[in-house]
Amino acid sequence: MKRIVCILLSVILLSGCAGKKIAQVPGVSYDNGITKEEAKIIAKEYFLDSKYKNKFRSTDAGVLSSVETAQHPDSWFIMFRPKKMKWIKYKHIVGVDKKTGKITFEGTLSPSGLSSSTPY
Repeated sequence: MKRIVCILLSVILLSGCAGKKIAQVPGVSYDNGITKEEAKIIAKEYFLDSKYKNKFRSTDAGVLSSVETAQHPDSWFIMFRPKKMKWIKYKHIVGVDKKTGKITFEGTLSPSGLSSSTPY
């Protein structure tokens, strides 16, 4: 019984910490929604902690607008370009909620369209 309580407390504490990480991004004001520039900051912070940071560049993040992203008007979609030419057809995408700054999507944009590697 003690073990189950400890596990539950750990899960609750860890999930609370994960939510705070986004809220503590320096240079972002959460008072009146998230601007494009703030979304880039949040996405870059998230991206630098991901397993994709070695394949895509974080220095020239851009805001993606396409048919696929138009279906989700409540999120900014931030695009990261590949480091190597052999990956030139692919872009890593991180979605950021326009109101809260939470990550809403992570995936890849390829010639066949947008695919989610991490559903949120």
